[in-house]
Amino acid sequence: MFKRLVIEVRNTGDVPIYMCDSGYLPQIAVYINGEYAKAALQNSLVLNPGEKGRLTLTTAPVRISQNKTLVEVRLSTTTAKFAVDFSDFFAQVSAVLFSQRVEVDGWDVAAVNITEASYVQIGGTVYGAEEHMKFVAIRISARNIDREPRPLGDLWGFKLVTTAGRDDPATTLKPARGMGTSIAPYNPSVVVQPGEFKEFDVLFQITQDEYVWASGLG
Repeated sequence: MFKRLVIEVRNTGDVPIYMCDSGYLPQIAVYINGEYAKAALQNSLVLNPGEKGRLTLTTAPVRISQNKTLVEVRLSTTTAKFAVDFSDFFAQVSAVLFSQRVEVDGWDVAAVNITEASYVQIGGTVYGAEEHMKFVAIRISARNIDREPRPLGDLWGFKLVTTAGRDDPATTLKPARGMGTSIAPYNPSVVVQPGEFKEFDVLFQITQDEYVWASGLG
């Protein structure tokens, strides 16, 4: 999820300039892959002639789903365009793009859905996220493309890539009262026949201010 941008600004004029989040600042517009993302300035900057400095902008969250991301920043009558390469970041996991199927060690795998919730229900039990946290359930679709039956336990190492880094699946759940989002938990003992599909949810717990970028095996 793209939500922060740092740009370098140089004063090419002959008088000092002061940039801050006020009515005197020319309107800033940010476009990510052609999609408008409302931006707000997070710092002020004083630049003498010839000096350069950095401005930090926060934008409305935009989900990144490709290696090359095109960014356009418009400041008054000035426009800057550049590309951001996320190839190295996405290379951390095997399956990175939602709904895109990837072959992994005899499995055809895709992350087909994402659900965020404060409470989840597994069987007849409801579990609540910890304070300032939230659950993220990733629905995985897996097909056995091997010639032999295989347990889902052969498919492991699930990771969630967020704006804060990488997370492992949640291992400790706290029972709670209330209504929860029903999920189908990952069961490593389930045997999948050749050519058969199985869907299940992998549950993660992340902070409320994190955003999901990708899910995969790594």
